[in-house]
Amino acid sequence: MTTIRLLHGLADATAVCRLFADIWDVPADRGPIDVSMVVALAHSDCYVAGAFDGDQLVGASVGFLAGRHRDVLHSHVTGIRDDRTSAGIGYALKQHQRAWARQRDLTAITWTFDPLIARNAYFNLTRLGGRLAEYLVDFYGPMSDGRNLGHPSDRAFVRWELSDERRPGPLPETVVVLDIGADDGPRWQAGAVRDRPVELIIPADIESVRRRDPDLAMAWRLALRDALTRLLEAGWTVVGFRRLGGYLLTPPERRIADVDR
Repeated sequence: MTTIRLLHGLADATAVCRLFADIWDVPADRGPIDVSMVVALAHSDCYVAGAFDGDQLVGASVGFLAGRHRDVLHSHVTGIRDDRTSAGIGYALKQHQRAWARQRDLTAITWTFDPLIARNAYFNLTRLGGRLAEYLVDFYGPMSDGRNLGHPSDRAFVRWELSDERRPGPLPETVVVLDIGADDGPRWQAGAVRDRPVELIIPADIESVRRRDPDLAMAWRLALRDALTRLLEAGWTVVGFRRLGGYLLTPPERRIADVDR
């Protein structure tokens, strides 16, 4: 049985950073966050939590207070061991974050994720009901870890309102404007979309695509970046992610987005 608890002190911080280094496939001193920062955040009553299977640390999350009024928890780094990603640990950590934040009268939780990783998009936007607030181009700059090496660090910025108790509703019928072509690359459906929801379909496992064909993965990165940034800038709203499909967007009122290529 997995248990989640808040972490404190140097030993806990060291264990968290070692876990992250293993997950991100980097040396222990080159993980996504260093030990001293984890110690400082925990000591400052920020969010540092670990998921345990017995005495074994199998997941962890580190965050800090953010927002103009410091009423938001920004979940900066969360990682789960690869062999435990289907064990419900991510959901349990998010619920633990939610309870922690509500106890402190915070209003929302924010975080970023790679928008090309379909399973994370589905989890964040459909299962949890978070809102994709921004598309951030190459947000962290060049990254040298085993998961991101050689690819721009584009990120989707998610905001999860703590006052919103609604469960995600039914997904809309859509017009597919980005699809997977016969060559497995991105294929645009030409045409001006006026007043119907649209879907941007992406590969179900972009990480496998990266390993076997980095150029194809880059083509998908640029295609999704182009589509999402243009639609969001035109006032469209991401309302979810369809499992084995893609991003679902609804149009702004009385506005038109031309998605011709």
